[in-house]
Parts: sequence; C-alpha cells; structure tokens
Amino acid sequence: LISLVYERAKETDKEVVFAIDEARYLMKDSDTLEYLETIFRHHRHHDLSIQLITQTVDEFLSHDISKMILDQCAIKQFHKLDGMNEEIAEVFGLNHAQMRFVQTAIPGGQERGYSQALICVDGDWRGIEVRALPHEQAVIDNETLRSG
Repeated sequence: LISLVYERAKETDKEVVFAIDEARYLMKDSDTLEYLETIFRHHRHHDLSIQLITQTVDEFLSHDISKMILDQCAIKQFHKLDGMNEEIAEVFGLNHAQMRFVQTAIPGGQERGYSQALICVDGDWRGIEVRALPHEQAVIDNETLRSG
C-alpha cells in the first residue's frame, strides 16, 4: 500500500496526503522501515505529505532507521501522552516544561470545544488548542451533512 500511494503521488500533479494511523505497526518491520525512510527522503519532491499517527512513541525510538524517519518530519504534534518521560522528551528536544505540558494536556470534550496539544514546526515548539471545523464537528456529532 505504501508503494502504491508513493507511485501514485509521483504520477499526479495534485498534492497527496497519506495519513497512516497506528503507524507503530510499520515501525516493527525493518524492511518496511528501510523503504519508508527512502520515501521520507523523497516525498517532498512529489507533493506527498505523509502523516504518521500513533498513540505511543516508543516505536520511533527502537530503531536507528525510525529515528531517521522522525528527523525527516517537519511537524510533530503531541496531545496528552501519559507515557511521556524524560527519555522521550530528550529525543524530541522538549524541555521540562514542554514535557509536563504533554503529560497534563487537556483532552478534548464537547463542553470545552477543544483539546490542547504541543506542536513543533521546524524545531519551534508551541502549545495550541485544537478545534474541529464545522464539517468535522458534524461527523463527531454523527449528524447528517447537508450541502448549501
């Protein structure tokens, strides 16, 4: 599947977003990691945005190749992560206050309307509030989407 998406992105003149949920499963296979690392080195040439989504980050720390992939990511985002510790914070370049922010970030809820996250863009970490767009909120609320 990764190969098919990559080849399709090379053939189209459109921007392609490839979101991989539960990316931790890809981090376990060394052959997949080597191929994925190659794609990460070249994806920008083909307007391909690869988004790796996981609830744990240990997998990014277990292989040198997965660390290389992590280094290729221009944007990193943490929501509340109970497993955040000093070792993980050091790998991601977080200071103590940023580590604590991730450990105690407020998850989203309907009454609050947002969740907290820590985002890094090209090495600059900032706290943000993540809010759903109206169409996203309709999906969350399980409402029928109507055009117009």
